[in-house]
Amino acid sequence: MQRWTSSLSPKGQITVPIEVRRKLGLSPKDPVNIVMDGDVVRIESPLSRLRASAGIAGRLPQPMSWDEVRTVVREERAEAYLEKIRRSATVEDNVGMLSMNGEREATVVK
Repeated sequence: MQRWTSSLSPKGQITVPIEVRRKLGLSPKDPVNIVMDGDVVRIESPLSRLRASAGIAGRLPQPMSWDEVRTVVREERAEAYLEKIRRSATVEDNVGMLSMNGEREATVVK
């Protein structure tokens, strides 16, 4: 663990040391997350998580059009919603369950 000291300006600002800015990939005007956990304060770059996860899914065999991407997202959201309903449904209070048919459309099953 490394530690730096900085002073608080009259406006409540601190200077983030250059080593930290470089490590987080921060430039002037970049947003930062300030996280307080008890008496500990952390400065995080919202972009660092994005950068860390870039490419995690690998490459697509071929590029997809935006319409194809939207279709995949809709299907994944519908499947996640169905799973949530299935997990929370009980025999006594089950008003209806959504079921996916071959067309990837949600229908109500009584």
